[in-house]
Amino acid sequence: MRVKEANLGLEKAMRIIGVLLMILGFVMGVFAIITTLNAELVKQGQATVTGPAEQRDAIVYGTAGVVFAIVGATLFIRYSFGAYLRYWLARLVFEQQRKS
Repeated sequence: MRVKEANLGLEKAMRIIGVLLMILGFVMGVFAIITTLNAELVKQGQATVTGPAEQRDAIVYGTAGVVFAIVGATLFIRYSFGAYLRYWLARLVFEQQRKS
């Protein structure tokens, strides 16, 4: 059976990228909320921001934040499970060899 060796550096980098994307998604979501709150203050006459254009920007920021968070979580989970399953398989093979 031919099994490709794991590139541990790539897996670690992808897990880090996944975490960074999740953080970026969270930050973009917070930024979208702040932008929306500023647009709401414009309606009340308490801020000097343009209304509907800012709200549309907030929708774009929020959507992009959700997308980044989902992609980051997917990368993190995929490469974390890859490392765990490789460990699990090695342990299973070791136990099978020890029994026989």
